[in-house]
Amino acid sequence: MTLRAKASRLFFFTLVGFAFLAGCAQQDSLEILQEDEDPIFRRARDLYARGMENEALENFLKLIQRRNGNAPESHLDAGNIYLKHLHDPVSAIYHFKHYEALLRQSNREDADTRIELVEERIKSAKKEFALTFDAKVYKDPLERLKLLDTIESLRTQNELLKRQLTDARTRRSDLADSLLASQTEAAAARAEPVFASRVERAQPRTAPSRPVAQASVQQDSGRRYTIKSGDSLYRIASSVYGDGSRWKEILDANRDVIPNEGSLKVGASIRIP
Repeated sequence: MTLRAKASRLFFFTLVGFAFLAGCAQQDSLEILQEDEDPIFRRARDLYARGMENEALENFLKLIQRRNGNAPESHLDAGNIYLKHLHDPVSAIYHFKHYEALLRQSNREDADTRIELVEERIKSAKKEFALTFDAKVYKDPLERLKLLDTIESLRTQNELLKRQLTDARTRRSDLADSLLASQTEAAAARAEPVFASRVERAQPRTAPSRPVAQASVQQDSGRRYTIKSGDSLYRIASSVYGDGSRWKEILDANRDVIPNEGSLKVGASIRIP
């Protein structure tokens, strides 16, 4: 299926199936790397410069998802591709508006100039959207724009539902991991007296009485967390502590598993101090 076809399908499901999607693009960065330092962003820009718009768009969208929406330049480039190459004004407006919102929260000196430029692109996308409908059905241009507002509202709700669903799945997985750890510890505690009793019976009766040395098993203190796709130290700290700025504590407690902040491995189990 071509990327154009995928975009059309997304537009369709936005109208009729938003209850099954989720994920509002958050404004706080969950990544430690700057956007322009990310290898995915650099690869996307290189593909775009070489005229490989479809491949570039795929990488821009991947980076936006990984950074939970906080990727302004990727939003801008994705919007340009949707508008200029795929002729999908709805998706273009979606990404342009995210770019504008992130600019308004930034401290960039050229933010005002960039906002003016992106607002012009939003106007161009709205004009193209208005031309996509049969004039006999929507004679009043305002009716077409109202329809666009409705579509944008549905898409925003879709993204919010998707994010809520992802968070719910993460909490369910964490609860299952915690329950499994508790059951394992309880089973080990029940088995320890039986093992000690068998060791005592196995000792020769003529042997001098001396204390049996218990095997010392070093256990991780605190909770455990299994790294999932899209996780970052900031996101994990936000989930377990409610404070993403405490990510350094998790890094220091897991240097054997996480040598540095950019080396998270999906499926790895880490300590939560």
